[in-house]
Amino acid sequence: SPVPPRRRATRAVTCSSVLMLSLLLLAYCQASSPSSAIRGGCTSSRGGGMLGFGTSSAGRKGVAIPKQLFSRRLFAKSCGGNVQRTRLSPRDVAFNGKKKDEDDTDPITRFFTNIFGQEARDDPEPLGLKRATVEEFPDLWPPTQELGEALPDDPPEVKIFRPYLKQTILEKQPLLLAYDADIDGWSNKAFRTAMDGSYAAVLIGETDSGTRFGAYNPAGWLGYGDFRECISAFLFTWVDGDTSKQAVKLPKIGGASMAVLDQAGMGPQWGPDGLRINLDTKEAISRLGSYYQRMPGGGTTMFQKEDGNRAGVRSIKIYVARELSDSAKSYEPKFTQW
Repeated sequence: SPVPPRRRATRAVTCSSVLMLSLLLLAYCQASSPSSAIRGGCTSSRGGGMLGFGTSSAGRKGVAIPKQLFSRRLFAKSCGGNVQRTRLSPRDVAFNGKKKDEDDTDPITRFFTNIFGQEARDDPEPLGLKRATVEEFPDLWPPTQELGEALPDDPPEVKIFRPYLKQTILEKQPLLLAYDADIDGWSNKAFRTAMDGSYAAVLIGETDSGTRFGAYNPAGWLGYGDFRECISAFLFTWVDGDTSKQAVKLPKIGGASMAVLDQAGMGPQWGPDGLRINLDTKEAISRLGSYYQRMPGGGTTMFQKEDGNRAGVRSIKIYVARELSDSAKSYEPKFTQW
C-alpha cells in the first residue's frame, strides 16, 4: 500500500537527521584522533571546505575541526617532545598563538561592544552614561578581604578597625565618634536621636565576655522602616577579644537585599538575624548563615561559644565620616536618575 504523505515526510526528516549526526560524529572522531595531532606545536584549522575543514596558516595539515563542533575541539600541544592533548573551551581557543582580546572581558561587556562598537566601549561616558568604578563608588561592590592602612591622625580605637574599611566610602575618610552609649545613653531612642539622618557608619562594640565586634553600614540610618539593600555591608569580630590578631570579616551573602534593617524606634540591625542590638536591654543577638556569612568552621554566631547567639554588651560606639567625600559633595544626578 502507498505510504501516507505525512509518514513519508517523517521518514525523510529522520533519514536526514541520522545522516547529519553520522557526518558530525565522523568529523568529531577525525578531529579527536591521535593522527590529527601536529608535531612540534599547536595549530588551528583555518579556511573553508566541508564542515569547516582546512589547513593551518603554516601550510601544514592542521587538526580537522568542524565549526559546528567548535566547543568540542581538541588541541595537540608539544611539551618536551611528548605530545599532550588538552581540551580547551571556546574562550581559550588561540588563533596563531594569540587570544582574542574580547575573550578577557565579561559577557555583558562583549554584548555591549557587539551592539555599540569598540569606540563606545572605550568611552568613559558612553551614550552620556558614566561608568561606575570601584574606586569612585566602592560600596557598589561586595566587601574585600584585603586590609587597608590606618590614617596618621586616627585615634587608637579607629586604628584597630580602619584596615577592615578597605574598599568602602570610609576607607580614606577621617572618622568622628557620632554615638557612644556610655555618653549618649543606653536606649534605642538615644541611638535614633544621634544617628537618624546619618550617612555611612561603622559600629564597634564589646560583649560582657570580652568579644570585640563591629559592623559596617554603607547606607546610614533614617528611621523610616526601610530594609536597605547594601551589597557592601559586612560584620567583623575578634571572638577572643584580642585585637592584635586579624578579625574575621563576614560579608553579606544571598545578594544585597535586607542588609540593614532601619526600623523606627529600634536599635542597629544588620539583616533579620545577622546582628541585632537592643540598647534598652544592653543585649546583642547574632545568627549567621542566612544573610551574613558564617564563621570559619561553620559557626553561626560572632560571639563566644558560651554566649551562643545572644550576648550582653557593655560598649557600643558608632563612627561616621567627619565630612562628605569629594564625590558626594560634587554629585549631580544624571538625566536618567532624575
